[in-house]
Amino acid sequence: MLQSLFKNFEGYDILHNPDFRPFFPLRKGKAKTLATPHGLEFLFDPTRDFDRSLRGRLRNAIVLPLALHSLRISDYMIAISSLVKENAIKWGYDKDRIFVVNNFIGREFMKEGIKEKKARNKFVAGYLGTFRLRKNVGEAIKAFMLLKGDNYSFELWGKRSFEYENLVKQAANDNRIVFKGPAPEEKIVEIYDSFDVFVFPSLYEGFGMPILEAQARGLPVIIYKYAKIPKEVRRYCFEAESPEHMAQIIE
Repeated sequence: MLQSLFKNFEGYDILHNPDFRPFFPLRKGKAKTLATPHGLEFLFDPTRDFDRSLRGRLRNAIVLPLALHSLRISDYMIAISSLVKENAIKWGYDKDRIFVVNNFIGREFMKEGIKEKKARNKFVAGYLGTFRLRKNVGEAIKAFMLLKGDNYSFELWGKRSFEYENLVKQAANDNRIVFKGPAPEEKIVEIYDSFDVFVFPSLYEGFGMPILEAQARGLPVIIYKYAKIPKEVRRYCFEAESPEHMAQIIE
């Protein structure tokens, strides 16, 4: 933020802030400012699902309001999805200054094609992501625990943070549910390929990149029916109304 205050941007045509952070260039001349928020649903969510550490609380109290003000005064907004645009308009941003440019997935998810799965004794449901409250992973665990038989496995990949410990306790009595730890960047395609179905029960996503990554690897994807996920991302997903319904879809 301080760097943007004092740096001389005169002579530029466009200044793009792609990371949703405070950006207040004082010497920008005639340059237009563009901002790209990756999700604004938190503005209307009373749970405010942020990092509850000291660092997270400070960011929420100081950095976030400045980032929002920076977004509000930007000349134009590049929204990564139709949902972000809808939320920005609801927030009060001028709809005529918003342009939707969808995210894209990396080529690594398509370059090797989809390998035919060999017959195996277990049907593997998988999750890959963070364990924030809004990711709603507990509901997927409830669904999986309704399945009968040892021929199912639920593998969850992600860092041990946020709700991780609570989820481990929830699943403690079901040894078919395995927490695999952080997913190495170079192994993500391989991890997707190890699943038979991708379960992504998040309550809201600015875009929902893992959905498209999994689909690019040929996986069916199950989401929560009432989740706020962009229409252009969710259109080929199976939509579960409840843990019971999710269990039925997996079955």
